[in-house]
Amino acid sequence: MRVTMQKISLYTRSVPQLVRSEGMPRRIEGYAIVWNSHYDLYDGMRETIVPGACDRTLADASQDVVFTANHNWDQVLGKRSKGQLELRVDEKGLWYSCPVIDGLDYAERLYSQIENGIVEGSSFTFDIPEGGVKYSRDGGQITRTISDLNLYEVCATPFPAYQETTTSARSRGASYPISLIDLAQARHRYLSGKHINGMQ
Repeated sequence: MRVTMQKISLYTRSVPQLVRSEGMPRRIEGYAIVWNSHYDLYDGMRETIVPGACDRTLADASQDVVFTANHNWDQVLGKRSKGQLELRVDEKGLWYSCPVIDGLDYAERLYSQIENGIVEGSSFTFDIPEGGVKYSRDGGQITRTISDLNLYEVCATPFPAYQETTTSARSRGASYPISLIDLAQARHRYLSGKHINGMQ
């Protein structure tokens, strides 16, 4: 039986920054992921992403990543493969920087929305390969810890959810089942005293 994998997007509360330098293109920068912050999927289930989760994707030059306006793939401001979108990891999380290309009306609109505080979060789209997530429990709380992911998109968004950074939404065709139904079933198995994906 074929299992259909789901895409995920997460929102962070890290406000995008506008960068202006004399003689250089304007840029939008921010943190799409903040390590070890928690996202409450629902009562009793939360998620966190640990350092190193993006290393494999960033090391793979064939894995393209785009920067969009609020997950709108018709409004791409830059691509990693074209040298426009810069991505790097540090002790805080996954940082991005993308130029505002002259002549793109939606890029100008996004820049203005950030400047006026309308857009104040960032987000990313990803999926989880086999072995990229583990479950643990502490009393009635289940935590999904993501240690590896396939990154497809980062964006600026007006709807941040992760309070530590600027992330928003979730994924793109995953190699691991991660729908809310799957999570609900995992929680049910936990409450029934059964192990889930190596959770003790």
